[in-house]
Amino acid sequence: MNRLFVRGLMTGVLALGLIGMAAPAFAQNGTLKGKVVTEEGQAAAAVEVVLELTGDTPRTIRTITDKFGEWIRPGIAVGGTWKITARKDKNVGEATVVVKSGDNKVPDIVLLTPESRASGKKIVSEAEASKVNKHAEEVAALTKEVNAAVEAGRFDEALAKLKSLDEKIEKCVPCVMKMAEVQVKMKDEAGAEASLLKGVEYDPAHPEPYRLLANLYNNQRKFDEATKMNSKANELMAASGGGGGDADSFLNQGKIFWNAGKIAEAKAEFAKSVKVDPKKAEAHYWLGLTTFSLASTGQGTLADAKGPLSEYLKLEPKGEYAEIAKSLLAQIK
Repeated sequence: MNRLFVRGLMTGVLALGLIGMAAPAFAQNGTLKGKVVTEEGQAAAAVEVVLELTGDTPRTIRTITDKFGEWIRPGIAVGGTWKITARKDKNVGEATVVVKSGDNKVPDIVLLTPESRASGKKIVSEAEASKVNKHAEEVAALTKEVNAAVEAGRFDEALAKLKSLDEKIEKCVPCVMKMAEVQVKMKDEAGAEASLLKGVEYDPAHPEPYRLLANLYNNQRKFDEATKMNSKANELMAASGGGGGDADSFLNQGKIFWNAGKIAEAKAEFAKSVKVDPKKAEAHYWLGLTTFSLASTGQGTLADAKGPLSEYLKLEPKGEYAEIAKSLLAQIK
């Protein structure tokens, strides 16, 4: 094998890895959060909360309320309708919500006794539900205006709207996260960091600001800080019932290790990402790349890289890394 080719390819791929992390990814996901209370209005701790996505692709997520009766689940795709059931012993409460971008505050769920349920007592008042839904619609409309300004390159306008929104909505974590996105586009990384730190201050239990800080620090080659932020995000995901490590979190940590030159550690993270989500094409690519890189220095065999690189091309034949994957496969005998 031409080791000069390998060295040059690794350098080029490193640059691609950093470019891929340059702007934090603000996917169209929302966060569901709420509180469970007793019929007397007291916080209900240690209550199982089951979130069920309705429709053609059902999904179930479970979490538990904390000592304040509160629960949170980030990373919910926008647009889905979720039935939420809180249950403790024989007492049950329910709610239904359509997820919008940003934070989705679910009306307080009241745990009703079997007798109360039999009597037809309402779980959530219509007035409270209407108020919550109206607020969500207003936020969605303003978010749409911000996104339009960003897409048109009117970053100053978008930032001004976001600052106004942040002043109107108490502790608006989605507002400051979107500010960070705009500030990255404006090449203001210091401003983006300040916005994300404000998000941490607003809600220390929300994992996304930590995740985005990890991306930002990785781009700045502050790898220790990036790892700390990503680990904190995973910790919070676990505490909220999210499992403490989804495919994206493992992928992000792998990139942090890769950019820090910790190839073996990166490979382990990419392998976890693939295991969690076998359809995540980018994770297959990076797993193949790290395997190839280690083998080129005598750690493992090149043949082991063939599987993940081929799987990447199968999933994304015209993907961002397709040409590099083809070049690597051409080197494997």
